[in-house]
Amino acid sequence: MKDQMRGSVEPELEQTDVAIVGGGMVGMSLAAMLAKLCPTLHVTLIEAQVPGAATTDSSTFDARSTAIAAGSVRMFEQLGLWRKLAAEATPIHEVQVSDRGQVGWAKYSTEANHGEPLGYIVENTWLLNTLRRWVGTLDTLSYKAPVAVQSIVHTAAGAILNLSCDGVQSKLQAQLVVLADGANSPIAKSIGIAFDQHKYGQCAIVANVAHETPHMGRAFERFTERGPLALLPLRDHRQKHRSALVWTRTDSEANDHLAMSEQRFIEALQHEFGYALGKFLAVGERSAFSLNLLFAREQVRSSLVLIGNAAHFLHPVAGQGFNLALRDCAELAQQLLDAHRKGKRLGDLTVLDAYLDARKQDQWLTTQLSHRFIDMFVSTHIAKRFARNLGLFAMNQQTPLKSLFFQQMMGLGGRGEQLS
Repeated sequence: MKDQMRGSVEPELEQTDVAIVGGGMVGMSLAAMLAKLCPTLHVTLIEAQVPGAATTDSSTFDARSTAIAAGSVRMFEQLGLWRKLAAEATPIHEVQVSDRGQVGWAKYSTEANHGEPLGYIVENTWLLNTLRRWVGTLDTLSYKAPVAVQSIVHTAAGAILNLSCDGVQSKLQAQLVVLADGANSPIAKSIGIAFDQHKYGQCAIVANVAHETPHMGRAFERFTERGPLALLPLRDHRQKHRSALVWTRTDSEANDHLAMSEQRFIEALQHEFGYALGKFLAVGERSAFSLNLLFAREQVRSSLVLIGNAAHFLHPVAGQGFNLALRDCAELAQQLLDAHRKGKRLGDLTVLDAYLDARKQDQWLTTQLSHRFIDMFVSTHIAKRFARNLGLFAMNQQTPLKSLFFQQMMGLGGRGEQLS
């Protein structure tokens, strides 16, 4: 009888202030921001996967990368992290936007940004490991991995997370739960959060390519009849000039391109892109993923908030997804600081509604920027082709329009880039 009773004892209820579910780049960035702004709060970071080893090894040719906009650089500077990240970052000195086979094009360079880079390209492994090492030094943070969230139960005091690790059950009570577990969040779906979805019927082919001439810090966004083609500057690898390719094709074309020999793939890429980087010499490992626009119908509930791809998953055109997520994180951290100072519960719906109200405009603008670009630039309709070329020409000539467009692209101009 005693053994039966012992086996049915409820797990001890652990306490935390903020539980972040998802230990990727967004979740760890939020943890770092909370540590800076609210050092008296206890944060628990929960990751379902076994974290990889934090190494400082040099990159491989195929290392995947992320665009860090100028506004995001400012945030990492305020966190004291940018000096570490910059050691392996490639600056973007110029962005060229063009329409294949047409006269319209636009260019934005460091001269229009007070001589500062427009952004940087950082390899994901370096970014993730730098963040992981940083949050590992925080006394106010607990890191649980590999731990799965089985369910979330809302209470008057916040929420209780039922956790599992190798069959061992535990419970964690938090004032606020932040879901940062990526697109199609299974936890969000399990608690009834619905998503608006637009399927583009396209795939993004991702690979690193070697080319004949140095990129000189230039990033290219080239629109073709079937979708955008982006090349982003990377650090040289073993004396090879390198750029990261994100090439949008229809689903069937993507499969064909993945099956091509390296030489045939290079020839197809050369045909679509041209010779702004000279001849393409090699292509690394190719992968593809389907493109959808996902937007959570509820980003906040009492004691719950969704951030990053869990809240909004964008088309990768212009590399806006991670930077938008960082601006969301900065605003959320600021709102939680304000609430903490006023003695309010962190998961209070008024606190989370204030966060969402502050972020609605930027989220809408950034989403429309990527979504409408796709609609406009893949169309072969003569009126849209004329309009998009006229727009690119005007944007390249008229300073206010051009400045507004690229300021949004760089994530500048709002409280979201400030940590105070």
